[in-house]
Amino acid sequence: MAQIRERNGRYRITVYVGRDSTGKRIFEDCTFVPTSTAPKKIEKEVRQFADEFEKRVKEGKYLSGEKLTFSDVFKLWEESPEAEALTKNVFEGYKSIINNHAIPDIGNMKISKIKVVHLENIYKKLKQEGRAPATIRRIHTAINSVFRYAFRTDIISENISDRVKLPKPDTTLRKEKEDLHYFTLDQAKTFLKALSEEYTIDIKGHDRKLNSNGTDYSVSGYTTNHQYPFQYQVYFNLAIIGGFRRGELIALTWNDIDFKEKTISITKSAAKTKGGQIIKETKTKASNRTI
Repeated sequence: MAQIRERNGRYRITVYVGRDSTGKRIFEDCTFVPTSTAPKKIEKEVRQFADEFEKRVKEGKYLSGEKLTFSDVFKLWEESPEAEALTKNVFEGYKSIINNHAIPDIGNMKISKIKVVHLENIYKKLKQEGRAPATIRRIHTAINSVFRYAFRTDIISENISDRVKLPKPDTTLRKEKEDLHYFTLDQAKTFLKALSEEYTIDIKGHDRKLNSNGTDYSVSGYTTNHQYPFQYQVYFNLAIIGGFRRGELIALTWNDIDFKEKTISITKSAAKTKGGQIIKETKTKASNRTI
């Protein structure tokens, strides 16, 4: 029978489960606060809850989500196969999103007590702050990954984040994207030609002080000639002519270039993370190609 202890109107329910491999006794417990005020009704309510709790424990249906907070589960998720399957920059992006947008609102809540409305309130607040629907959907994807992990590992009995209604994509933004203008062939040629040409900078005359104890003196105006670094010329020529992504270009090495066959092979991509730049796989398998 479940053991019941009362303290300041809160009831601690403890159920003996058995012994582990070392012979140590195992207990499951939880706290219950009755809603009734009459003594007899309180006693009946507590006893009913204790019996139901004991039954769930005995049948193996008691989930640790009733004891673990969202923050607790988030820490477990960081070491999970779900997290390991992510690329390093995506993993860090998810962590940043969850720390900034989920932990402040639901971090201290028991994960089994989090409802659909709690998540929808987070997204409603983000929408009021002017966040785009696509941004809110990315935030939801990160938060949902923690709930999916909790559901898979039986910490919760249902992934409530799957039932959240997300804002619809903004058709105005889609229209703006459709209206974007791109270089014409002549504009692309003009841009690439300008990269290889010298340009001048006119420096106006000005006064200058050598140091705190020095005297002021005047500098006459002058003109200097400059040219864009050859690295930039190569970068933009490849980007426009070859259609390479930024990360693919940055990750290129001499081994990827065959001067005899005049080809460039794309097999990897560069990404920026908090720990510095990393080299990772390309965005999709189809991205591996030879140009």
